[in-house]
Amino acid sequence: MSHSSSRKGARNEAYPLAQRASHVRSCLNHVANRLGMKRAELIEKVLADTGVDLNYPENESDLMRAFDYFESL
Repeated sequence: MSHSSSRKGARNEAYPLAQRASHVRSCLNHVANRLGMKRAELIEKVLADTGVDLNYPENESDLMRAFDYFESL
C-alpha cells in the first residue's frame, strides 16, 4: 500500500480507532524508510517526543497528534 493511500485511511474518521492506527503505522514505515531509521526507532522517537505509543493509541486526538508529528519530520 502506498503512503498516500495509508494517509487517507489514517485521516478517515469513519474508520474505527484500531484501523486508523494500523494506517498510521503503515505511514510510519514509509517515513522511517525515508529517514533511514528502523520502524521501532521511529516509534520510540514518537513516544519520547509526543507521549503517544503508536502500538496502543488511547484516542483519536493522540493518534493524529503523533501522526502529524512524524509526518512533519
